[in-house]
Amino acid sequence: MKKLLLLIIIISACQQSQKPSAPVKQAPKEPERALSLSLQEGPVEPIGPIEIFSQEMPLPDDSKGTRILLDQVRLFETGEPYVRVELQDNFDWKAIDSLKKYADSVVYQDGHETVRTRYPWSRAREYLDLELLDGITIFNYEHKNFGDSKLKRIEFLEHMLGHEFVAVLGPREKLTGEKFYGINGINDFVNALSSRVINQSEIQNSVKKYIKANPKHEWHISGSIAYPYNLVHTVYSFVTNEGDEKSYLFETNSGLSNKVMSELTNDYIILDLTHVPVQINSRPLLLLWVGYPETDIEGHTPAIFNGVNYEITNSRILELNKFRNPKK
Repeated sequence: MKKLLLLIIIISACQQSQKPSAPVKQAPKEPERALSLSLQEGPVEPIGPIEIFSQEMPLPDDSKGTRILLDQVRLFETGEPYVRVELQDNFDWKAIDSLKKYADSVVYQDGHETVRTRYPWSRAREYLDLELLDGITIFNYEHKNFGDSKLKRIEFLEHMLGHEFVAVLGPREKLTGEKFYGINGINDFVNALSSRVINQSEIQNSVKKYIKANPKHEWHISGSIAYPYNLVHTVYSFVTNEGDEKSYLFETNSGLSNKVMSELTNDYIILDLTHVPVQINSRPLLLLWVGYPETDIEGHTPAIFNGVNYEITNSRILELNKFRNPKK
């Protein structure tokens, strides 16, 4: 089973085992942003979309490296950054109930439902997937590079929505910003990358018209432009009149031409994206925020350009060589 969905199932199943009389379909929220699946009502920018594009600039070379990690980095109340830890492939998700007994000393407890307990290295190496967790380079969503981090310890985290294993990271410097992501396995980043959120009515209406959308209900629409690529990537999620849940990832170039880069039907929906400073086939990688409508189930997954469209990987570990030869 795909690892992104496996994490969701682990959290949800743990909740059900704790409260058998009231099964819950939930996964841990990220504290810095709640899942919002209401009708998009935010302001749109009235300026013409052509004004957001800069002068054409040469693109950097594609990033080197073969096997990388890309994932969301969250912060504890103490300010410590952490990432999720998955079970090794040979362990069924139900094993978490037997593996948690090895957690040996409380690191933090907030007096409510959050308890962080140290997990011994010997057990972590035996049962958990620790690949590429040491040396993660942390960025904020403005793409400031905070340098590589050290893997400090593994913890078993219990909270109001379930429990999970996490890796606590030690950054080189104090993190500033609200949201963060981490990359490991590569060090030749696209330092020229910059991006910003845009909500221009011209582009939003253009992508809706492109797919002839006639939604019964809209979950979310938003976009982000990436420089020096001069490309806008827009996510649009809605319910059709036939009741299907649709989610699209569009690309709009400086000539205002649209293209569907990914499409999901009756699956999780795409809620947001950020560009990241790794380039394959002359496009930046994306980190997508995804979730299931009307639930607290959410997560992050990379998307990588294969030469034709963006493939949503559902795995934070990426084999870059699988994508380097563009599809024809």
